[in-house]
Parts: sequence; structure tokens; C-alpha cells
Amino acid sequence: MKLSEAIRVGALLRPPTLRRFFGVDLKTGRWCSCALGAAYEGVVGQCVEGSTLDENTVQRELFRQFPMLATVVAYPPMLEPDWEGTVYEVVTALNDSFWWTREQIADWLASIGY
Repeated sequence: MKLSEAIRVGALLRPPTLRRFFGVDLKTGRWCSCALGAAYEGVVGQCVEGSTLDENTVQRELFRQFPMLATVVAYPPMLEPDWEGTVYEVVTALNDSFWWTREQIADWLASIGY
């Protein structure tokens, strides 16, 4: 499964969040996921509610499933045309700093073959 596909599958499970793989929305009490958290759930098929997953475990599994997360790529040109980072860093920035939806992130990843 491609990273973009895993994000799309995982994004169907819960609302979005920022700055963490998973968290509980304090207003609604619902579990949420960022783009990479959605990818984790999309590929592993494991829901996080009530689990003892820690961020290191999720990150290790993401890099195991998607080794291209360590590949250096250019940021989408409409944002920062001269910036580069690993796929992991760029996806994190798109989610947390540029407030892209998980679907927009998946579209961009698909456009570069991931």
C-alpha cells in the first residue's frame, strides 16, 4: 500500500488533529489522528483507542512500513519552493504548520509517487 493510500484509509476513521499522531478532542471526547497517524492506522489496521501505543512505537512502524519517509523531497512549490525535507518532515509540516487536510496531503504524496 502506498503512503497516500494509507492516509486516505486512516482518515476515514476519525477527525484530524495537529502536533501528535493521535489524541482525544477535549470538546467531543473523540479520538483524532494527524496525517501520519492516519497512515499508521490505514496500513496497520489497528485502532488506537485504549491502546498503550507510544509515539516511538508508531514512528518505528511508520518507517518500517514506509521507508520512503526518510527520502528528501522538495516542499510543494506553492508553499516553500526552495525548501526540502524528508517526506516525514514535510508531511508533518503540511499537517501541523500549513494546516493541510489529510486528503490534501495524500493528494500531494500521490502526485510525487508515494
